[in-house]
Formats: sequence, C-alpha cells, structure tokens
Amino acid sequence: MKKIALAAIAAFVCVSAAAQLNVKNARKATETITAIRTGFVRLCAAEKFIYFTLPSSNQFDGSQMFVLGKDKESALATLDDLIELVQQGEIGSSIEASNGPETCMIRVDKQLGVRVLYFDFPGCAGYCNTSKGEMEKLRAALKKWKE
Repeated sequence: MKKIALAAIAAFVCVSAAAQLNVKNARKATETITAIRTGFVRLCAAEKFIYFTLPSSNQFDGSQMFVLGKDKESALATLDDLIELVQQGEIGSSIEASNGPETCMIRVDKQLGVRVLYFDFPGCAGYCNTSKGEMEKLRAALKKWKE
C-alpha cells in the first residue's frame, strides 16, 4: 500500500513540475527565403539580420553563416558587392570582411575555370565557396521576398 501511495505522489509531483515553464524570452523562427545547391546553401532571415549559409569542405565542420545585413536593402547591397568582387577582383586577391561580431577572409580564385569566392571563417578547418551564379540566384530570391 505504501508503494502505491508513494508512486502516486511521485507521478503527481512529476506532472506538476512539468507544468512550471517560466518563459524569459521568445523570438520568431528563422525564415528560409530560398535554398540552392540541393539545400546546402540557404538564404535566411532571422529576427535581426539576413544571412546565407555555406557548406564547408571539411566533413567535421557544420555550415558557416555569412551575415548580409540588417534588412533587405543592406543585404541586397552586400550581395551586389560580392557579385562585383567575384567578377572584377584580381585572381588570388583577398579581403577581410566584417561578419557580424567576427571577421572572415574572402579570396577571389578560379575553380574548374569558373571564378569563385572562397570564405575563410574563424574556427572552420575547411573552406567554403560560392560562385557568381549562386549569388545571383540568392539576390533574385531576396528581391522577390516580402518582409
């Protein structure tokens, strides 16, 4: 009888403890604007900024995030700058760009005869790259997107 009473009390305590959720902060879900390269490259809108993700060449690294801007206009301007960089940048040259609270190196190079940008993110062992065509697809999707 004692065992049954203790089990009932324990079950009641567990149920009542699960009902005590104290929410301190909430935020909206991140919205995926578009996904290209079979879903590995994503353009997303978070609550405070717009960014895209790039997969790493290192299998142990996760996708890396590059912040484009705080709103649609600034993100479009950043994409325009990246497109111009891949078109006009000297092969082998690199720039250091602000990426939220960190910085990353962006290098202009060729891969199989196509001009690409390589991104070197802090803490990422592999490299991430994108082409002019991918950035133009991201730009077109962002232009169509309604905030």
